[in-house]
Amino acid sequence: MAVIPRRRREPDITSVIEVRPAPAAIMRIRHAVARLLVSWDLTETICDDAVLCLSEALTNAVLHARPAGPVTITIHRDLRRLRIEIADSDRGLISHEMPGCPACPDARPPEDQLAEHGWGLQVIDALAARWGVAADDTGKRVWFEQDIPPIGRPGVMP
Repeated sequence: MAVIPRRRREPDITSVIEVRPAPAAIMRIRHAVARLLVSWDLTETICDDAVLCLSEALTNAVLHARPAGPVTITIHRDLRRLRIEIADSDRGLISHEMPGCPACPDARPPEDQLAEHGWGLQVIDALAARWGVAADDTGKRVWFEQDIPPIGRPGVMP
């Protein structure tokens, strides 16, 4: 009988990135996070979905919230889930114009179905296992989670 060693994943890993709110930062952060997630042995599908959700939430924080201070991205992975939070200093909760927000049940998609903008939170809603928004005295956080299958099942590289 042959014993095949399995790679063991670390149980908890967290990475925090602070970025100045500038449109040019969005692409740099997207690429940096993609490299980070691949280094954590997540599959291409989980990485791609997480990076797309991050890009949408970070774009909202940088372009729409116009925070006075830095935007903080917290990326946490444990054995069962990947959680990414994008925090900015804008205290306003997501408004009714932003569809898909659990905090805004009356939200509607853009009236123009071909509109370039206004779909970001619907993308997050479609790709994330869970997501939401929370506000406190320092600003707001948009977060989303992806489920990670156990090692040996689809979703995690062996």
